[in-house]
Amino acid sequence: MGKYFKCFIFVSCFILFFPLTSFAHPGRTDSNGGHTCRTNCPSWGYNYGEYHFHNNSNRSSNGYTSTNGWVKSNDNWYYYRYGSYSTYWENINSKWYYFDYDGVMRTGWVQDYGTWYYLDSIGAMKTGWLKQGGNWYYLLSNGAMATGWVKDQSIWYSFDVNGAMRTSWFNDFGDWYFLDLSGALITGWQLIRGNWYYFYPNGELAYNTFIDGYLLNENGALIN
Repeated sequence: MGKYFKCFIFVSCFILFFPLTSFAHPGRTDSNGGHTCRTNCPSWGYNYGEYHFHNNSNRSSNGYTSTNGWVKSNDNWYYYRYGSYSTYWENINSKWYYFDYDGVMRTGWVQDYGTWYYLDSIGAMKTGWLKQGGNWYYLLSNGAMATGWVKDQSIWYSFDVNGAMRTSWFNDFGDWYFLDLSGALITGWQLIRGNWYYFYPNGELAYNTFIDGYLLNENGALIN
């Protein structure tokens, strides 16, 4: 009799408990044991669209997930660490990624506190040269888009306020410079559109002066 009574108690408890745990928070879970909240989220302590885990095997003793990694939802990529998604810069496998306020991984141009960065098609922050829309841009070692003068491998380049590399004539604080088709600052004697000009070692155009015994006019052109 005692044996059957214990069995009855166990089955009764299981029936009462099982519906509570199974249906307290409806929704299918993915292979990680989690999903994105879509319905009655505040009542469960989540924000709408917030990803969270249901599978206790993915949780540590402090209640946060011990599974870190990438998750794709509604064609967006998210990165989860310890039960929450990244919402700013994140260094993942030695590459920097940017996630917006909603945790969505960004691609393309991103402005952060007035500085522009470029994230490639897989979201990784780019450095070095970038060609886009017919313009060349230079991204510094910290990813920031360059403006003004930049020296790369002993060659000087100039970039406008929008980050586009300059070519041809350029006036900077009253001094004239010339940047060739590759964007490189030229120096010394140069034949430009049928006229000879001289540029000092710092790239500034010489004018109204003699260079190597030759007279340069007010525009810097050699007087024959």
